[in-house]
Amino acid sequence: MVGPLALAAFARLVVANGSVPPVLEPDDAVLFVRTTGTCPTDAGVDAPIDGGSGSGMALDAGTALDAGALPDAGALPDAGAGDAGTTPTLCGNAVMMVVQPKFQIDTSGSQFALLYVTPGPPATRLESSTTFEDLARQTEPFVHQVEVDIPDPALGTQCAGCMGAGGSTHETGGGCGGGGSEPWSPPTLDGGIDPGTVEMVGPYEVAHVQAASRGEVASWLDGLGYQYQSADLDAVEPYLALGWTVVAVRVSSTHAVDGALEPLSMTWSGSEIRVPLGLSHEAAPQVSSLTVYIAAGDSIELPGAHVSFAGRIGTTSVGYVTRNELSYDHTASADADPIAVLQDADLDTRDEITVTNEVHVPVTRDCNDDSGCLCNSRGPGGNAPWYLAAIVLVLRPRRRRSMMKR
Repeated sequence: MVGPLALAAFARLVVANGSVPPVLEPDDAVLFVRTTGTCPTDAGVDAPIDGGSGSGMALDAGTALDAGALPDAGALPDAGAGDAGTTPTLCGNAVMMVVQPKFQIDTSGSQFALLYVTPGPPATRLESSTTFEDLARQTEPFVHQVEVDIPDPALGTQCAGCMGAGGSTHETGGGCGGGGSEPWSPPTLDGGIDPGTVEMVGPYEVAHVQAASRGEVASWLDGLGYQYQSADLDAVEPYLALGWTVVAVRVSSTHAVDGALEPLSMTWSGSEIRVPLGLSHEAAPQVSSLTVYIAAGDSIELPGAHVSFAGRIGTTSVGYVTRNELSYDHTASADADPIAVLQDADLDTRDEITVTNEVHVPVTRDCNDDSGCLCNSRGPGGNAPWYLAAIVLVLRPRRRRSMMKR
């Protein structure tokens, strides 16, 4: 039996018969890219995929999955003759979803698939292995460095006006964090695998099915030789009613693995951005968090999310990025899926963090008294003031309205 699935935010784990399930790590981030009025000439066309790095893997353990070993569990059958060879129409509006599965596999290896859902048959390909690292760096909070002098009798006394007079607060430097020297480049829509066929995409084998009922999905999974639970079909069923596509992303390894695969993108025609958190539906209550990046021409936010960053970090038409920090309950159904909303105005914002460093200094005395105050910033015995760093984090959003939409 497959273990707890609550770690997956928007996927279901099914395992090949006789295989040991992997341990999924939490989905911590997903990227949506929305374009309007575009018409990639080769989107969905069967073409070589370079995926940026071309390596097909980026694992912490330094172990690369052998793509040639993937068919060992048996080739995935086509989802059906009815949609075989179909190329999605991506002219006009399109949405791309980028995911990066993370898991551990022991030395016995594992053969499994992650089931995703998309509003239409997606074109798939690999993206740059640093996609999410680049986004996190460009949208991280702005950091203010502040020093506060703390009078300390153990360091002796000094006259008022001497260097190191206690009790002052001052900033040291103009802050740091948030943004990089190079503009971020979002994935383009060019290229991709024809979604109507079973294809190798780096370390993945991808197939899909447009089923009318949970029974058809069950028969499809039976044909693939995967174990599944009734809860898996329960989670998928609401999306079948919407006419969505079930996408099987298959992974096979005979080695121990501890890390993440290359990011995988799925692109379909449309404009609505809906995060299918209903796929994580479980009976037991559990609250998880997810960072949802949305790259588009304007600010697009998810209801109920904290927007920690919104601003233009790229030079293309989809270079405006909104970083949504979202909390969700795994007991919620698909009806509660958050749907992104275009904002009336671009609200440029970035969270700020104030880091306060406490600096211990000698006690300041009035030089007019009879205490024999010495104007000396050094403590008894000639010891220099000592420093105790205490970090205080103050998180506050900073917003300003700009670029009012017409």
